[in-house]
Amino acid sequence: MTIYLIISILTAIFISWIWVDYFRLIDIYDTKSFSSILTTFLLGAGFAFLVFPLNDYLMDYTFWELGRGYISDFLYCTVRIGMIEELVKIVPLIIIIKVFPKQFNEPIDYIGFACFSALGFAASENVIYMHRYDYDVIIGRAILAATSHMFNSAIVAYGFIWAKYRKEKKNTTATILLFFILASLSHGFYDFWLIQEDVKSYGFIITIIYFFLTISVFSTMITNAINNSKFFNYKKIIKSAYISQRLILYFVVLFILSFIHLAIVQDIIIAVAFTFGYLLKYGLLIVVFTIRLSRFKLIEKRWDAIKLEFPFSIESTSNYERGRYRIKVKGEGYDETAINSFYQEYCICSPISRNSPFLGTSTKGFIEKKLFLKNDETYYIMRIYKSRDSNEWYRFLVKPKTNGRTMMNEINPIVALLEFDSSHNLSDNELNKKDFVFKEWISIKSAN
Repeated sequence: MTIYLIISILTAIFISWIWVDYFRLIDIYDTKSFSSILTTFLLGAGFAFLVFPLNDYLMDYTFWELGRGYISDFLYCTVRIGMIEELVKIVPLIIIIKVFPKQFNEPIDYIGFACFSALGFAASENVIYMHRYDYDVIIGRAILAATSHMFNSAIVAYGFIWAKYRKEKKNTTATILLFFILASLSHGFYDFWLIQEDVKSYGFIITIIYFFLTISVFSTMITNAINNSKFFNYKKIIKSAYISQRLILYFVVLFILSFIHLAIVQDIIIAVAFTFGYLLKYGLLIVVFTIRLSRFKLIEKRWDAIKLEFPFSIESTSNYERGRYRIKVKGEGYDETAINSFYQEYCICSPISRNSPFLGTSTKGFIEKKLFLKNDETYYIMRIYKSRDSNEWYRFLVKPKTNGRTMMNEINPIVALLEFDSSHNLSDNELNKKDFVFKEWISIKSAN
């Protein structure tokens, strides 16, 4: 075994570890055993080599070959690549369900283990690609290929989820087969624009556009799976900023590894040129998809519709100046870690202003319930006591401050204290902050 092959294997494992770590971070309710994850990964890596005999077998029964026109190329990509690869990636999931049935007690487990199998498959594929095309394919493989393999496997896993957890349960086999076909079509569509010779001048652009669309779908599938866990608990949240920063750090390490390799094999000038080119080509892509895949709106028992949409929007930064825009990544960007630690707990509420117009001084509070009103904005019903020692209280709404300064002393969340009365139907999700009376800004800290 050559040194280069060893480096290729270690790099492929590191690329897969990025996403294994990701799923371990977002599985906040019931962490899975590492042995079951490793077994799934190894099965995915081993089953990857079944692609070649299966492709040879299908070659005797199909006439689709590359270079025979658009239809033939698309069918080749969908059936002889997509369908075969999705099959060998999903078999390890089925095996693990049988071998480790206790690991599958919430919807996210199906997506997670399907992706662990896909990552094993991608690791084997990455070793082959790096050995065949050199180390400079590492960045593209880490960003596009690994994520796309996970997404397509997650589609099949979502079929398992749909069949098991949705109320309108139908034929399980037919449901899973339908999602398997969708995954194969997705795989074929992705590969077609990379393989088809006649569209190479713009094929990569279409691939990137499609990649962005799949990121939104992937995020929604994961969110739905987490929201419908039997262990759902509003006190447990996903640390979005931490996860996105961790993912970006992993990709920075990959850029450094690629740079070092090019500097050794070629020279420093080529290494700088290639690395700068990779940053231009993939930099924005990395930032967008790492942020989007770390943002989840956790609402118990919610099933959001799957939509083909970009994971970002382009917004004007000013109502008065033209030509100034910013890219805003979709998803819940506010880190609820601090405020959710007080969920259904007593706390101390302190006015921000020294000349408090309402509370006057610090008092006791208790967060009773979490609400989602218009556009799924988060509110909490809170009891505000007359004093720290009083048992008399009134109900208010509080809404976390999400812009500017959001914390006092870096740990105590700032919230808007909003008054409501019996005329407000809090089950009406068309209500927004303008429908309530703003009293003042307060901070929340531990009562202990």
